[in-house]
Amino acid sequence: MGSTRERDLLARAAKVVGTTQKAIRANTFARYRPVEFQREWFESPAPIKVLVAGNQSGKTTFGAVRTISSCVGVEPLSLGGTIPPTWAKGTLAGRKFLAAGETYDKICTETILPKLREYLADDMIVRFTKTGKFVTGIEWASGATLALRTYEQGWKKFEGGNFDGAWFDEPPPQDIFQAVRRGQIATNGWALITATPLAGSAWMLDDLITPATNLDCTECSGGAIPHDEIVKMQPNHGMVAAFKAGMHDNCRQHHGGYLDHDEIYKFLDSIKDPQLRAAREFGSFQDYGSLTFSYVKDEVHVVPDFKAPANWPLVEMVDPAPTRGLNIIWFVCDEQNRWRAVKAELVPAGGFAEMARQVVFHRQTLGRHPDRAFMDPRGGHHKQITAEAVEDWFTMFRAQGLEYEPAVGATHDNAGVKVLHDWLTPEFDPSKGSDAIPRLRFCKRLRDMKEGPLWAFERFQWSPLDSPKKRYGQKFKDWVDCAMMLALTVEKQNLTFERLRARMGGGGRALPGLAESYASTTRPGARHRNQFLRRTSRPEWMGRLMPRH
Repeated sequence: MGSTRERDLLARAAKVVGTTQKAIRANTFARYRPVEFQREWFESPAPIKVLVAGNQSGKTTFGAVRTISSCVGVEPLSLGGTIPPTWAKGTLAGRKFLAAGETYDKICTETILPKLREYLADDMIVRFTKTGKFVTGIEWASGATLALRTYEQGWKKFEGGNFDGAWFDEPPPQDIFQAVRRGQIATNGWALITATPLAGSAWMLDDLITPATNLDCTECSGGAIPHDEIVKMQPNHGMVAAFKAGMHDNCRQHHGGYLDHDEIYKFLDSIKDPQLRAAREFGSFQDYGSLTFSYVKDEVHVVPDFKAPANWPLVEMVDPAPTRGLNIIWFVCDEQNRWRAVKAELVPAGGFAEMARQVVFHRQTLGRHPDRAFMDPRGGHHKQITAEAVEDWFTMFRAQGLEYEPAVGATHDNAGVKVLHDWLTPEFDPSKGSDAIPRLRFCKRLRDMKEGPLWAFERFQWSPLDSPKKRYGQKFKDWVDCAMMLALTVEKQNLTFERLRARMGGGGRALPGLAESYASTTRPGARHRNQFLRRTSRPEWMGRLMPRH
């Protein structure tokens, strides 16, 4: 009898505990309250949100609450929602959502599913669907469905999903994100990335975060460039809201968050790799943790576009490659021997006549010949087989009327990198007031270039431990090489303003009639040859570009 009564009491206790736990879970979602710095994550109306954050900053909780809100059609009380007595059935029939992470083992045991369970009430859902031992989906009482997928499944598994909303916990591969966004064209759906930016996530900076933080747009930020023009360069501009947070933002003692101050430092002190610690502590991109030129900033290194005075020497620096073409930057030197990059162009690889024609066209937009024209000697000495002989690129361009001198070649060693560092490091000049000015700066048009020189400096990495293949394999290296060749050539040949001016013969030589008739100039790719390239003898001005012995 006692045994039966005991079992009955245990059963009743279990029922009470179950009911209590159910009530707690139901109220967890209703009572969710974001820390103040997290509130803007929910309030932004942008269709794409990227939250780059350190560990334990609340990003996964944000993703879970945002996803549950979409699947039940109700926000927590703190975000303006009204919690119903019971969850409505069938109100979101046909709506499809996605939550994706790295592996099923991880999303089902460590990240997505455990976090969702913290906020799920039993009557919110109809059932979990499984494939083998892993949960692969959730059917909601509202009629909505949530698919759980992993990055290891590949982009084809995500194609055609037409999801109304998608949450990516940790950085997704670029092809998977693009596959989901293609499907969302039909649904006008939202996408959310919550990520600690470890290795392999750099594409988010280029495709999502940079467009989100572009302040040049007339419509979005009161800048000077029309919205449509920026969208041509950055298709996601105006669609992305990017947020950044660190572990310290979630400190209980200092910011009213959920983490104990001492526990934060215990965790961080256990991480020995400084780049990994920066990613986990501040949400810094680990891919760019060892940037060689991370200090190159717009406010210091970018100047407004301007027309250089005719007496400022103009130098053309070319880094050629058989497959990539010609990376060219034009620099001018002022009376204080400071340099500004005024124009940059990438001339696609092709026949020498066509490449020369395009170089001439771009010179015409400057309205004058360069006073010195240099080419990377490594690229310039590439061999080209012709009908008569084996010639190098210096000879082949000379045959097209373009004379180049060998530059001092860029060297990715301590010495070469240090010279360029010295040129880019701001120096205090008492005669100029309190501002520190670097020796080399860039006009704003180079900042606006898609994958241009400033873009390259933001990404270029160098380490003496890297293999030559890794150093030279960076596709943006050529822009950095142009700047490095300028610095090394000027230093080695002592190309001061006065010496360059003496070489000019008293002033810059204009291209006769070309600047004025720019609107009618033959553009690259036209069928007939530019008259400039039809000369059978060397033009007089070219004598100025020949090295003097």
